Amino acid sequence: MADRSLLSLLRPGLRRPGLVLALLLLGPTPATVAAQDRRAPFETLEVMVVGATNVNHNFLHTFWKPHTGGGLVLTTPFYLGTAEVGGLYHEYTPRSEGRPLFNAFFLFAGWGLHARPTARISWYNGFRVGNYRMSFDEDTFSGTRNESELTFALQSRLSLSLSSRIAVHLEGGYQKTYTFLRLKLFFVSAGLSYRLHSPAWLKELLQ
Repeated sequence: MADRSLLSLLRPGLRRPGLVLALLLLGPTPATVAAQDRRAPFETLEVMVVGATNVNHNFLHTFWKPHTGGGLVLTTPFYLGTAEVGGLYHEYTPRSEGRPLFNAFFLFAGWGLHARPTARISWYNGFRVGNYRMSFDEDTFSGTRNESELTFALQSRLSLSLSSRIAVHLEGGYQKTYTFLRLKLFFVSAGLSYRLHSPAWLKELLQ
């Protein structure tokens, strides 16, 4: 991993700067968590389409420029809290010649708790764990074009219900990927979701 990975594209002696982030949105769930939805496990399925932008700067951004990405997230009530699965895609282009373009795909599962300050507003705080796969141009290395690493993330999402089925979302997330030099990324995202009742066969499968 360390021999012919993302690290091998960085200048010798490069030191990673400290990541100064005030994760105010990722605090504990407020006392209003007691007012969260009382839906049965897997009763509904919420399909969320999101667009996400990487907003911090560290050693990665010295050499690559991140572009706005997007993804798909599925959430459902769990026995306690809310479970989710999904995938997020981003593209990084080199800032100078001699470095490859690469695409990154984060495939994850997560869990968290909802609080409802009002009937139309909900606040979700949770975590995700998954695989961050980086796919480089074919000429990057001899025989090595992909790197996959364990990744953890913290998420905080504010949602506004437009109807019983449709909602808009604003979210902040902190993501840490376990490359040799840890990739610490902060994302801001926005999305739109549609909620539907889970089919009987899906509820039986999940239960």
